[in-house]
Amino acid sequence: VAISGNLIGIGDPNNNAVRGRVYWYVRSSSDGTWNFIGSNDGTGDNDQFGTSLSISGNLAVVSEPFFGTGDNDGAIHWFKFKSGAWELIKRETFKTANTFFGFDVKIDGNYAIVGAPGNNGLATNVLGFAYIYEYRDGDWVLLKTFTGDAINDEFGEAVSISGDYAIVGAPRQAVE
Repeated sequence: VAISGNLIGIGDPNNNAVRGRVYWYVRSSSDGTWNFIGSNDGTGDNDQFGTSLSISGNLAVVSEPFFGTGDNDGAIHWFKFKSGAWELIKRETFKTANTFFGFDVKIDGNYAIVGAPGNNGLATNVLGFAYIYEYRDGDWVLLKTFTGDAINDEFGEAVSISGDYAIVGAPRQAVE
């Protein structure tokens, strides 16, 4: 689930009838009730669209971490709220098997962070990645990539961003 001001998004990643779905609501300024304004569906079977989502102002990001041809590559969907509806700006996919790109996503203002805890860029040595994006000129642009420093620590499983600060979780990293 995500909320920003008068906007709410609710993910339903296990809605297999539609490959995952996100339900959008807006709060009425006249009586304060929350009104359903539409939904968006995932793109592939069992891809779990809506596993993670985040809203900031009129921008949103929704994950689909199990996207791919059975390889769990992952995808993220960028949305903008205009004229009373959420419009898809861009869909971005990752082309490496078992990355789980978008496992967790957060957005704050014009910046977003996307976690990929299973990024398997080194074959059997899984480090995990986190990606920082900036919204500029109507598009999301990759600014920075962070890599985990321990094999199989699931770096990027949890992410958050606030202003100039970002934090990335690595829940399986050994503590010495």
